Amino acid sequence: MVRLRVKAERTHLNLPDVSLIDITNFNTQFTIPILIQKDDGDWIPFETLTFTPEGTIPEPPPPIEPTEAGLLYDSNTMGKWNNGKARKISDFDTELPKPYCDGKGFTCEASGKPRVEVDGKGVATLQADSGHGRFYVDSINYGAITEYELRFNDAIVDTHTNQTQSRHQEGGAETNRFGGISHKIDRKTGEVGTKLEKFHNEHISGKDVKLSEKIEVGQWIKVKNTDTPNQEKKTITVKIEIDFGKGEGYKKLLEHTYSNLEPYMVDKATFMKRSYTWFRINNLRTASISLRNIKQYMPPSSTTS
Repeated sequence: MVRLRVKAERTHLNLPDVSLIDITNFNTQFTIPILIQKDDGDWIPFETLTFTPEGTIPEPPPPIEPTEAGLLYDSNTMGKWNNGKARKISDFDTELPKPYCDGKGFTCEASGKPRVEVDGKGVATLQADSGHGRFYVDSINYGAITEYELRFNDAIVDTHTNQTQSRHQEGGAETNRFGGISHKIDRKTGEVGTKLEKFHNEHISGKDVKLSEKIEVGQWIKVKNTDTPNQEKKTITVKIEIDFGKGEGYKKLLEHTYSNLEPYMVDKATFMKRSYTWFRINNLRTASISLRNIKQYMPPSSTTS
């Protein structure tokens, strides 16, 4: 222990200008400039002391990687899917707080008693009995790109849906409960499609097209869904792309623009206050899909308004 009366420059330590201090329990090497004062004159530099702790100076922690520009959600870094903690969820993921408000966790919802098994290595498996089991990711989004890897684990899964910009659960007037922008993959019929959900079970028809390749059970594919709403024009453009894992990259399968929409469907302020993304299966018997590496982000130069 060292006891000094010092005037210290406020650099490494947040010390008062003049104080009787005890310097103890420090574990990193640092210096303190010592100044002296004669009567009421100016403080004059006297010497600089270097304090060295006993033992080995610990290595500084690695720098925190900067957040990827425009990133809204990452299942690994924000959702903690690869944090080494395997868990089974039938309500909400306790690795993140509830209630949510852009907290990056998820809840299991809807029919079929949905449950999600996170393996702690980055993969989450959504299983449900007959119905429309889904989980809601608490990621505020408007005009975002949603990318993820998908695997159908059972042939009896009729369709998988990724729904973005959703306020499905908010309650109140219908205009406060926009269901979201739907992106469908139907392995059974070999189609992808889109529609809008105005509010619960009220839809605006969109477009369906044939898959360019068959998706096998157990095959990982990459999905890229791009939403481009325009508040001024009252439009939403939806694009669906799939990478079938054959070294050819993403193939654009569908692009469709919804026009003459009601203002609440493209009201940016509302969605930036509260919205979420969900992933669903429709099936007649118990079945599952697996997902990994979900990333949701704003396009590099966003044209949404």
